[in-house]
Amino acid sequence: MDTTLTTAGIACIIAAIVGGGLKAFAIEIPALQSGRRQAALGAFGVLLVAMGLGWNRISLPRPPAGSGQSSSGQTPVAGTTPGQPAGQPVSTAECTPAWFANPAPSRFKVIESGTSDAEVLSADQPKDDPVVIVVTEDGKPVGAVAFRLFVSNDLFKITQVVNAACERVETFRNESRGGDRYVLQNDDTMELTFGPLKYTISLGYHSGSIGSRVIRISRADPVSPSRDDCLAWFRTPSPDRVTVVESGTADAEVLPADKPKDGPVVIVLTEDGKPVGAVAFKLYVSNDLFKIVHVVNPRCEPLETFRNERGGDRRVLQNWDTVELTFGALKYTLRLGYSSGSIGGQLNRA
Repeated sequence: MDTTLTTAGIACIIAAIVGGGLKAFAIEIPALQSGRRQAALGAFGVLLVAMGLGWNRISLPRPPAGSGQSSSGQTPVAGTTPGQPAGQPVSTAECTPAWFANPAPSRFKVIESGTSDAEVLSADQPKDDPVVIVVTEDGKPVGAVAFRLFVSNDLFKITQVVNAACERVETFRNESRGGDRYVLQNDDTMELTFGPLKYTISLGYHSGSIGSRVIRISRADPVSPSRDDCLAWFRTPSPDRVTVVESGTADAEVLPADKPKDGPVVIVLTEDGKPVGAVAFKLYVSNDLFKIVHVVNPRCEPLETFRNERGGDRRVLQNWDTVELTFGALKYTLRLGYSSGSIGGQLNRA
């Protein structure tokens, strides 16, 4: 409609100028015999052009109210991670930044190194499509492993291994049996390297669900705390996120449920009210996992005289694991647990 009106208007204006006798745009206008008719035809042509332009403006599509659409016609997506469109599943076929989004997309499982028993895929989730494990170190992604499960054969096949920049990684092997590194029998273990760190990942399929264990097998010792920060742990009253626990305490609340869990927590051990040392650790809630960051004496000298009674990496404690600590001539056991949103501890002199 807008094009027809505009074309007719232009034809009328041209005919008025030349005095009629025009045949153009499929319109024929006879010769005009008076100036009044020319003026009237020109005015009518201007009116038709104006109507055509007005119709064009009215008929432009407009975004519905409240749609959030910008003037450019593109709808901005709020509250999403780059590379992860809102409401759309993230593909497990090729690595994108969305693989490392927080929170993790569906069919993606984030596992902190040291986790001994993680449910990667529950029994009620379909097993046909690929699954991705994102490996984290101190809560930061270091890489990912994508695989498929073939239920009828209890068989896993690795589809790709990438680092956190989505670059393909070829430094992995089947530790359990050698051979094709892309093929894992049930409960096999693969060894893989992300940068300077080396890990083992075990995959198993039991009772309809997929489980995994991720262990770091190369050392990456934490940086020692600054002396000022460390000395503050032993001051009275204790700083925030520092709890004093006397030996023999069977049930100490180390961090209440209303405190954030994503930062370091410190326990100062005392004997007869006097500090003998301190243990700083982090909790990884999604995996019910504790990692010891520092063990020091009251002079803030780092100590290596501790071990996990379970064995393995002494800095990694599963929920309610016990660490054995030696401060001078005294030996203690410290048990850490996470339950109902709070961190608890038990301290005994051995």
